[in-house]
Amino acid sequence: MPVVRPDSARVTSAATLRLGEAAAGRDGIPTALKDTEQKQRAQYTDASGKPITVRYDGRDMPFGEVDRSRLPAGSVNSLHREMGRSRDAGNAVVASANATLHTLTYCYGTHKPMEAWITNAPADGKLKMTLIATPSIHVGSTDAERQKNFDNWSKTNVYNLEIVYPDGTRELKKFDVMGNSPPVHNNSNPAAKGQPASKSPEFVIDLNKWAGKGDIRIRGWPEGSGGVAGYQEHRETVLHV
Repeated sequence: MPVVRPDSARVTSAATLRLGEAAAGRDGIPTALKDTEQKQRAQYTDASGKPITVRYDGRDMPFGEVDRSRLPAGSVNSLHREMGRSRDAGNAVVASANATLHTLTYCYGTHKPMEAWITNAPADGKLKMTLIATPSIHVGSTDAERQKNFDNWSKTNVYNLEIVYPDGTRELKKFDVMGNSPPVHNNSNPAAKGQPASKSPEFVIDLNKWAGKGDIRIRGWPEGSGGVAGYQEHRETVLHV
């Protein structure tokens, strides 16, 4: 996930935290994120300080490596452009119009979802979010076949957006490559131009209702794919509120 330059951060304490907001130091980074990152690295570091790799999918994977990103309020469009330049299995990443999201992304093979914390939360508690999804470039036996599939799916994909709240209730939305919900474009009606990344319609999480009651899970995947489980590291975000 790309790292976007931070906005000006508010130094927070227990007394000044807004609903859903994580406590952060003067660097603006949530202390819970730092602790979580440190624990992951320590779990896969031996006594001499050398990283421990894990054999997965025929490769030695650095499970202790964690990518940290900071997406300031209003970074939806910049993240959309960045993801449009990437080529990977189908990704689904969230950004906010009115809060800063601090995200940890784990190594492929850990089957750990992304984790996110909020700073600079909206004063009214209405967290405005967008999910950005991409087609996969990994399907096919040759480069030409993979590119053909990617080009086709960039015009025909229908994406699922699922929000799972702390009490177990779920919201499921579907949108097409142009962001229409309900979808207009699909295999029977491809978009005129391929979209290497697609934005969902904006959705709102009510922090007044959910803050302090548990995590919110935000999931995204293309119809007909392996679902969230097919690439959990880049298709699910656990939002700590």
